[in-house]
Amino acid sequence: METREKLLRSAVRVFARHGFEGTGIRVVSADAGVNVALVGYHFGNKEGIYREVVMQVCTLVQERLGAAMAVARNAMGVVDGEAAAEAACRLLDPLIDMVLEPGTTDLARIMLHEQLDPGPGFDTFHQELTVPFVALLGELVARARRVPPSDEQRMSALAIMGMLLIFKSAQSSSELMFGSDPWTGACRQTLRSTITSAIGAVP
Repeated sequence: METREKLLRSAVRVFARHGFEGTGIRVVSADAGVNVALVGYHFGNKEGIYREVVMQVCTLVQERLGAAMAVARNAMGVVDGEAAAEAACRLLDPLIDMVLEPGTTDLARIMLHEQLDPGPGFDTFHQELTVPFVALLGELVARARRVPPSDEQRMSALAIMGMLLIFKSAQSSSELMFGSDPWTGACRQTLRSTITSAIGAVP
């Protein structure tokens, strides 16, 4: 593996655990098993490698959500009521998958650090991920309720996303209550039904 890639993989792990402020480049280089000077050679400084990590996270999330967002945009002009609620659930399906996958924990931690203590990556996450997804989901929620799009619908969209993200941010508690691998088809359907109720579709 090339040095640059080793450093990035280590940076994801270290920044996920300690955040931007709590991480030093010596910790990153030690985790990667390379000389600390190579961080500067490849990325300039700590902020440089962190911004590269943020862009990698954005790219990975966009790849997972991109197809569902494209389908939702195409459906936007022809769905309302219960059909719009179902379109919203289909939009959220890949987010459900990401939330429930153990391998996405570091990505979630990095994004959560930026929400709780905004740093150099906040604007990128906000503009590249949060704003377009909330706008699209909020539009579908509005169509499901047969009302004009508004801040109320976008707030509902954000609340629905929070319902899903709790299974990542409170992962240890959910595993104690439901087991480490509870996500059968029936459990997923329960989660989807809860989302549909939160949307409040008008027949």
